[in-house]
Order: sequence, then structure tokens, then C-alpha cells
Amino acid sequence: MRNQLFFEVAESEGGVAPVHHRRAAVAIVAALVVVAVPLTLISFRINSTRTTEDEVSTVASSWATAQGWTITSSPNSLTAY
Repeated sequence: MRNQLFFEVAESEGGVAPVHHRRAAVAIVAALVVVAVPLTLISFRINSTRTTEDEVSTVASSWATAQGWTITSSPNSLTAY
């Protein structure tokens, strides 16, 4: 009997079906890369966008204060009054 850690191997007519551990490992690593690379790129883009938004907000607030205005933010826009 084989050691069955995560899955059970069904028996076929010719005996136990072979399990290709190397192929399985390669498939898992490939799937992780396919998921991890886009997530990493998106994370960097979000961080860059937030940094830019923070810088713009700081500059806009300084300018508005000098003009005697107040800037309030909403999720999609800035409103000056």
C-alpha cells in the first residue's frame, strides 16, 4: 500500500495508476506564478496610485489653504468650497 497524504490513487485494470510527482509540482509552481505575477504588478500599481493621490492631495490642500479654501474629499472626487 502506498503512502496517501493528500489524495487517493484509484486502481485501474492494470494496477495502480502512476502518480507523477514532478509533473504535479511543476503544475503547482506554474499556477502559483500565473497568479502571483499579476497580483504583484497590480499591488505595485495600486501603491503608486495611492502615493500620487497623497502627493496631489497635499499640494492641493496647501494651495487651497493659501487661497482661504477648504478641500473635502469624497471617494471619487475633490470638492473645493
